[in-house]
Amino acid sequence: MKKQKNTKKPNWKKIIYISIGAFTGLILIGIVAVYCWPLRDSALQTVTSESLSYSQALSKVGSLRKDETSRGVTSNCQSRLLVHEQKTAKSVVMFHGVSACSYQFSDLAQYFYERGYNVYAPTAPEHGTSDEKAYSQVSSKQLVDFANQSANITSALGSETGVIGLSGGGMLATWTAQYHENMKHLLVLSPFFEPSRQQAAAYKIKPFLLFYGKHIIPDTFSVNDDGSTGLSYYALTQFAIVGKNLPSPAAKTNIQSVSLVLAEDDIDINQPLARSTISEIADTNNLKLRSYDIPAAWGIAHVTVGPENEKIDPYRAELYQRYFDMYSDN
Repeated sequence: MKKQKNTKKPNWKKIIYISIGAFTGLILIGIVAVYCWPLRDSALQTVTSESLSYSQALSKVGSLRKDETSRGVTSNCQSRLLVHEQKTAKSVVMFHGVSACSYQFSDLAQYFYERGYNVYAPTAPEHGTSDEKAYSQVSSKQLVDFANQSANITSALGSETGVIGLSGGGMLATWTAQYHENMKHLLVLSPFFEPSRQQAAAYKIKPFLLFYGKHIIPDTFSVNDDGSTGLSYYALTQFAIVGKNLPSPAAKTNIQSVSLVLAEDDIDINQPLARSTISEIADTNNLKLRSYDIPAAWGIAHVTVGPENEKIDPYRAELYQRYFDMYSDN
């Protein structure tokens, strides 16, 4: 008789353990890849300074406004230029926040203009059109190019130039002050570098920036307290990625004053990160940080400038004078 072959039964328990181990290993590799994925990019760390005459700067703004018209930027949101018909001693550029437009700085721009400044308040790429979601397509490269171009224009409007920004525009103002050699003054209002820990736990930030920043997953819009559509995660991540490309450690530049305004009741931004980032710039440049915390009792929260936040109205004169004094070294 022929011997029967000894057929060994599969060790399913062992196979299951190996499969689980392999699957777990792949997950761990994926997690490590996400947290190690670089967000820094040399293209987001360079400026191209362009020396313009006063008339060339005006002409460039005129061309930009024509382009804005062709792209459907509304009349209320077109880039604003308030000038005294000649180059002045001081000029300032003002950067609005994510999803907003130049209108956000319309009243503060007027305030500085009336005090002798030439003021440029540009509207960021993909912003300011009748399509309220179009800004979601803005890229980090567009933002740094926009900041660089705006700084070049404003440098031609005054002998001494500086930058002011709100929220995401505050981050752009910080980037501009760190990279553009002509910036002498920096005032940031509620600067957005990361969401607050109430909005997103620390471990979620890197995946958030990667998945939304690289458009790996579909865009999401936050929801405001009143149920209206909030901000695009695609856009928020593009602004935040620019912030991740600030010089590290902070750079020593030609800056002469550094000022920071936060609202105590602002739950939208990571306030400790904002404070430490701006403080480091001041310290590196041997400057005393000028800071002011808007009382929570005022109820102003995140949007600390502009005609659209009616809660500013009772304190507008006081706040704008304070902003002016902080910025202008008074």
